[in-house]
Amino acid sequence: MLYDARHLFNSVTGWGRFWSLDPTVTFLNHGSFGACPLPVLAAQQRLRAQLEGEPLRFFMREFEQLLDEARSQLATFVGVEPDDLVFVPNATTGVNTVLRSLQFESDDELLTTNHEYNACRNALDFVSARTGGQVVVAKIPFPINSPEQVVEAVLERVSPRTRLALLDHVTSQTGLIFPIKVGSATGSAWRRYAYRRCPCTWNGAAQFARDRGDLLHRQLPQVVVRA
Repeated sequence: MLYDARHLFNSVTGWGRFWSLDPTVTFLNHGSFGACPLPVLAAQQRLRAQLEGEPLRFFMREFEQLLDEARSQLATFVGVEPDDLVFVPNATTGVNTVLRSLQFESDDELLTTNHEYNACRNALDFVSARTGGQVVVAKIPFPINSPEQVVEAVLERVSPRTRLALLDHVTSQTGLIFPIKVGSATGSAWRRYAYRRCPCTWNGAAQFARDRGDLLHRQLPQVVVRA
């Protein structure tokens, strides 16, 4: 039996009152093209009014301070230092930024799974084709019986040539939560390997507990780079 979530988005009693979404539609796909909550729209309008009131002052004297304040607040929310956080337009841009800033050799292996977000997988394919590296895909079954299946499937494909692993926290295609939290029983298995962490999770950041400092990745994109 499917869970009926319509009451959560009721325009009067539920979260729906914070959006201007069509009340006749139960809108659930905030991952692809989500709408902004009304308080966010109001804040955007205040910033636009501030900009239009005196554009030169806004960009020359106010913009960077406003950006730093926003970064600081977001850093507190996701559990990182402000200097370690960068704003990007979307996950695809973030993944491309990280992938294209790294140098790969022709014998390097770039690891991902068969649940990877298509746009990010395309970026991985592009980088591997340009450098000659090989994309290695860990086959994770669906449905799965336990989080251990994810860890086992990924670690089985790790080799001495593995240079990078691109993993979703919340998978786009299948809606699974991958066990990437280091402090968890399954996530601790990642510690056997010397990975440098590129923190972030675009769907997971707002869905889980605020203690995100122990995630393997928290930065846009969800990339784990082997040192």
